[in-house]
Amino acid sequence: MALSGGLTVALALVDAFAAANNSENEEVRGLRVEVVDNNTALAATGSLPATANFAADFVALVPALLDRPCFVLVRLPRSETGAGAGAGAATLLDVPDSALVRTKMLYAASKAALVRGLESVGDAQIVDTLHATSLADLTLDAYHAHTKAKLAHAPLSAKEQEARDLARAHAEDAAAIGSSARRDLAFASLKDNQRANFGFAFTDDANAAITSLASQTNSELNLVILSIESVSETIFLVANERAASPDSIASFVPDPNSPFFVFYQYSLDPSNDALVLFFYVCPPSSKVKARMLFSSSRAAALDHVESTLGVPIAKK
Repeated sequence: MALSGGLTVALALVDAFAAANNSENEEVRGLRVEVVDNNTALAATGSLPATANFAADFVALVPALLDRPCFVLVRLPRSETGAGAGAGAATLLDVPDSALVRTKMLYAASKAALVRGLESVGDAQIVDTLHATSLADLTLDAYHAHTKAKLAHAPLSAKEQEARDLARAHAEDAAAIGSSARRDLAFASLKDNQRANFGFAFTDDANAAITSLASQTNSELNLVILSIESVSETIFLVANERAASPDSIASFVPDPNSPFFVFYQYSLDPSNDALVLFFYVCPPSSKVKARMLFSSSRAAALDHVESTLGVPIAKK
């Protein structure tokens, strides 16, 4: 099998790798692979039979196959990969410190070619690679430490990534503002209807809508949607509705990719006073800076609504 750069993976190696990873064949634990034919080909030059004890087989790999610079393809059991038998293989590379610089460079440059040449062979997969410069690096404990470190850096879930992005954005913003500017922002004498902790002023329309929301009956104004204008540092009215049902609230949000503050008047019993509910709408697709701005302003906005406008929020 010819690869870019003139290096080839010998067909005998491809066949041996496929056979070793066949789910019905549990006879081979490891294959030694070397660069041969004047540094033009990768070929299998040795193998280690498998037993039922993977740990013992792994220990046996060191004296049996790693007696010179080479690659070793290790057939992993289900307990090591989470996959079915024969579905995974790890590549171990041993290039001792005593090897010639040219040899080190040769094997380092050949590893990608080996992986590419074997990546589509049957059901087999090369699921991991481990580089070693001494035999002491190739113990089973060392391999488990390597896999544990990989898991520690596994991809984050969408919520975890969002939280990390938000924290990073807060840190970057704080650094950009500077300590004196942050102090001014937090403790300056703001407008009467503005609060500290990234509190922005409500526009007159926003104030009027919130006040009206609290004073109207269910048959009148019952939905107010607010947004933040970062340039003017104000919280402004985006939309209001007089008869929005709970199921229709989402349809009045003007942009599904942006955060908003939503206030909704609701009553379970028409004979009782209506309650004002607050929703902080923050889609995962919204920009990090927008999420940072809204999350930093949320507490101050609610404080303004409750303390300044006198509108109690029953549920947040």
